[in-house]
Amino acid sequence: MGLLDDLRADRRAAGELPRSGADKQQPALLLIPDISGFTRFIEESGSVQAPFLVADLLEILIEANTLNLQVNEIQGDAVLFYRLGPPPPVAELVRQCRRIYLDFQNYLRIVARDTGSELAAALHELALTLKIVVHYGRVSVARIREYTKLMGRDVIVVHRLLKNNITGSEYILLSEGYLATQDPAALRQAFSWTRLLPGATYYEYLGETPYHYASLSPLRLLLNSPEIDDDVPLGRAAP
Repeated sequence: MGLLDDLRADRRAAGELPRSGADKQQPALLLIPDISGFTRFIEESGSVQAPFLVADLLEILIEANTLNLQVNEIQGDAVLFYRLGPPPPVAELVRQCRRIYLDFQNYLRIVARDTGSELAAALHELALTLKIVVHYGRVSVARIREYTKLMGRDVIVVHRLLKNNITGSEYILLSEGYLATQDPAALRQAFSWTRLLPGATYYEYLGETPYHYASLSPLRLLLNSPEIDDDVPLGRAAP
């Protein structure tokens, strides 16, 4: 065995996780909350505090974790979460997405109340909001020094889905990989407060990639009524 083979063997051994080798694919939920309007806000806000606000918002996204998700990467305006094993039921997933969105928006409302600050003025003019992309597939997990690295086609898919044909800037996108694991009746019930719509985007090398998506905007009713719990159904969406 040559030096390169020895190094690869050492890396694989260092990267082994419980019950699985680092070079074997495992089923995993992949979830990315992505801050919409991030680049424009940083470039046009004129506030030296803008990057610190974004850092606070990323912290809010991480703290809103109710599904025991692991943080794999923080990517400027987004967080890549993952959870190995079977997919969560759609009711739990939607509850998680609602929690992330509401905590994010409530923090922005707190900052915006400081009407004398540069940040408050920038938030009124340059809206920030959130889109959440969810995919379920298989990943390879490797340890590179002290870092965990996810690799494989499904990691590429979840990142590509951030760029799509959806109109609007605040929504949940569910890949066919996740939707295929859920009962259609459970899906309808979990999204009774909004509309789950079909969509698809063509990606180079991946081809036509279907998904479903739902607007998060109806949750703004909860921001205007703090006494309402975030898990209430909000009534049925229009057909």
